[in-house]
Amino acid sequence: MSSKNLHLALDQISQQGLVRARDLALLGVTGGTLEKMLITGSLVRLGRGIYAAAGRTQTELDDYAQITIKYPRLVFCLLTALQVHGLTTQSPHSIWVAIGQKARTPKIDNQPLLVVRMSDLDFGITMVAVDGVIKIP
Repeated sequence: MSSKNLHLALDQISQQGLVRARDLALLGVTGGTLEKMLITGSLVRLGRGIYAAAGRTQTELDDYAQITIKYPRLVFCLLTALQVHGLTTQSPHSIWVAIGQKARTPKIDNQPLLVVRMSDLDFGITMVAVDGVIKIP
């Protein structure tokens, strides 16, 4: 991989905060290059296929941002939505999400997930930004 592609990848990572390996592959970043970036410390693996810049500070919404990146049509609801919008001090034991009636159920390994199926997910959605780029519904 050329150094130009490497710099483009690092610029995108620093601009977006969190980035998928799939997005980096579109810029010409191979799996071997990702491993080199991890070994040199310029990149941190947050989860399977999700990376961030090494100097990035984590926020309380990072777990939700990672889920949003993996499942872009997912909408947080109930107690989780209240926490995302800062309307409660209660931390839910499970992540409440709403998906379409025919959508495939998301699989998340490290946290319990409670799924609500809805027919109209676009009604009343408000987005919250993480790092100014990632939108959490």
